[in-house]
Amino acid sequence: MSGKLLRFCAVGIAVTGLTTWTSIDAHAAVTYRTVAMTGQQAPGAEPGVTYRLFFSTQIAMNNAGEVAFGAALGGPGVEVSTNGMGLWWEGSGSLGLIARAGQDAPGAGPGVVYTSLSAPLLNNTGQFAFVGGLSGPGVDSTNSDGLWRGTAGSKELVVRNGDPAPGDPGDPSIFPQRGTIRGLSFTTFNDTGQIVFGDIVRLPANLGGTTIDSRIWLEESGSFQLVAQQGDPVPGMGPGVTFRGVGVTAINGAGQVLLSSGFATPEGHVFQGIWTGVPGSLNLVAQTGAQAAGAAPGVDFDVLNSPIFNNAGQTAFWARLVGPGVDDTNDEGLWSEGSGSLGLVAREGDQAPGTGPGVVFGEKFSSITFFGPRINTAGRIAFMGLLSGPSVELTNNLGLWSDGSGSLRLVAREGDPAPGAAVGEVFASVDFPSMNATGQVAFRGRVSGPGVDHTNEDGIWATELDGTLRLIARVGEMFDVNDDPLIDDFRMIQWVGFQNLSGGEDGWRRGFNDAGQLVFQLSFTDGSEGIFVATVPEPGTVAVLGVGVVWVLRRRR
Repeated sequence: MSGKLLRFCAVGIAVTGLTTWTSIDAHAAVTYRTVAMTGQQAPGAEPGVTYRLFFSTQIAMNNAGEVAFGAALGGPGVEVSTNGMGLWWEGSGSLGLIARAGQDAPGAGPGVVYTSLSAPLLNNTGQFAFVGGLSGPGVDSTNSDGLWRGTAGSKELVVRNGDPAPGDPGDPSIFPQRGTIRGLSFTTFNDTGQIVFGDIVRLPANLGGTTIDSRIWLEESGSFQLVAQQGDPVPGMGPGVTFRGVGVTAINGAGQVLLSSGFATPEGHVFQGIWTGVPGSLNLVAQTGAQAAGAAPGVDFDVLNSPIFNNAGQTAFWARLVGPGVDDTNDEGLWSEGSGSLGLVAREGDQAPGTGPGVVFGEKFSSITFFGPRINTAGRIAFMGLLSGPSVELTNNLGLWSDGSGSLRLVAREGDPAPGAAVGEVFASVDFPSMNATGQVAFRGRVSGPGVDHTNEDGIWATELDGTLRLIARVGEMFDVNDDPLIDDFRMIQWVGFQNLSGGEDGWRRGFNDAGQLVFQLSFTDGSEGIFVATVPEPGTVAVLGVGVVWVLRRRR
């Protein structure tokens, strides 16, 4: 077994008869592999140049289990400010260098090199994408960032600040900089290689100099389409209604774009909206000032936030309500199109599944009740929520729910026993979930209890297909970083990191794939760090030959 936690348990099974076989429920061990360790030679770098540290926010994985990450380097000739970081990927079958600071940047001109590198994005068809900062001849503040896409062994410049903006830039007397791309942002990436990105232009000084003119682009094979632009007409809204503050976006595997934006009427009234679709054919999902699905007549959406979607174009989002009968005990909810049409998933004031009588979703100790919705390919949803009601205190008022294995159920709650922990140890907090296509959920959490302190309180958990929650790694435990099953190299975990941004089909980085593989970072008390992949097994049965009492010794997860 590769990458092992030093924790065992024995399971005793009594059977009789020399030829008796007994089937038992089995939870196989979580398996691990090591992707990279600090101190190892960095592929593509000069001899003696090694990984010095990893960036937990720059780790991604696809459905093939391939990992990409950013790392800082150390060794001969390495200067932090010029060539001390890079991006690597397993797409060629082993780790290979994607890009390194100080290297020539393809397509950017002679002598132009990378100075900085953003977190890499991966898709499921062998491609990566990233944003890089530039320096060199002809580089200034107007053209110092670019976006690259590539495969194993090659990469191409997709767009660069200062490039001509395709299409009509608008009135040059109002937005003189609309003719060029500026301020790359909101980059997401799908399985066909399409990229969605935003750029931002500030008004000239004589018009205030601070107002943001934002727009969203879709790129495919060198062709650009404008998705939305501040000041442009909003589809289906009537004359004079224009986009205002074009914002959060994503792209799914079908090439559909998710757009969250404000819009303004000719009378000056400002609303929010969420749209999905393709350039030229955006469809409104929800807007403020309109009837909220599943609520009483006259109850409208008042604020929209945290939209996310899947390959079917189904969205999920948080919203605040306003209208008759709405007060601070029931003015929030989560909505999803996972059932085929927009519907209410959970609302403040509703009984919270898996809790005691009278315990409801509510913000007894906070101004917001629901956080971080995720939606997977089947339209299943996972989210965090706060609680209110009998016996609810700060120590047990936060939980994580999912309908990934059927109906909405509690996955973990503060104050509940933490799987894989000692008796008396309970969850002290849970973090935002990541969700895969099979409905499995993974998250970072913290425990409390007898003997628990900062040296052993944090961990990562994930569910099996049947919803059983498993501990993946925990601070204070010994972990084997050597993939050779015959050679142990146990080190004590000091810190755990996990990327939990996605439901898997929205173009964002993900840390939990559809095969039940989870990528995470560990740092150890000896100063070393590593990136690892854990595979959460499927539950099943084991046939045991009965001869008296059979003891099964397994590594405990």
